[in-house]
Amino acid sequence: ERKTVYTRDEFRDRQERHQDEVKKFFRHQHQRITDVMLATYQFFDSHPEFVQAEWAADVDRKDKKIEEALKRNVKTSLQRLVQALMGEKGKTEPAPLFKIEAILDGTKMDFSPSMNQLKDLLQSVCRDMTYTLQVLPRLHEHLREEKMKRDLEKKKQLEEQGDMAAASLIQIPTEEDRAKWAKKKKKEFFDEISKDDDCCIRYVKEVLKGFNNCAVKLGEKLKYWNSSYQPIVSQEKDAFIRRYAR
Repeated sequence: ERKTVYTRDEFRDRQERHQDEVKKFFRHQHQRITDVMLATYQFFDSHPEFVQAEWAADVDRKDKKIEEALKRNVKTSLQRLVQALMGEKGKTEPAPLFKIEAILDGTKMDFSPSMNQLKDLLQSVCRDMTYTLQVLPRLHEHLREEKMKRDLEKKKQLEEQGDMAAASLIQIPTEEDRAKWAKKKKKEFFDEISKDDDCCIRYVKEVLKGFNNCAVKLGEKLKYWNSSYQPIVSQEKDAFIRRYAR
């Protein structure tokens, strides 16, 4: 959310809630696509091989469209995080994103959370952003598995009802069929997109670059404070207070 300054825990919790919402949305939409396509396939189920080839090509086209949409989604999400850290080039300055406190730990001045803790947080957010894609299976493989599951259930129901003739018409893929499918299996969406330089890796690097720019400036501020105020903070504070308590 723009113009919102988060503590580390607030930012992590907000990201986790949003990722849960996205996963739920993905599962729901993917199930809708599955139901529509399997309902459509009923009209082609018993058609000859050249029709099955056209159906497979159409499934592949839709699978590719889903992949491209997911790439745009990941790219846009990472771009927004980059803009939050670095601002829009030539347009806006970066706005504060994290709330940090300057603390005195004994005689050492530092920030809470530390720069390493914030870096770990950003890295985990970028990683988890692509992990949401793991709930989405490839369309072709998923349709095959879902159809087989539904056919097995329907076949069992018909057999229990004693309609053996209708049950025998339902052809269940053999282990040999499934082995052939496995050889043609594509990389999962997560594996494909998380390693894509254009939509993912490039922007993760930009996020870390933006953070490092901030960390350098904060480090310079911390160095100045430590050099300027070290004579004060290094004094034995209890003795100093007792002296003025007399």
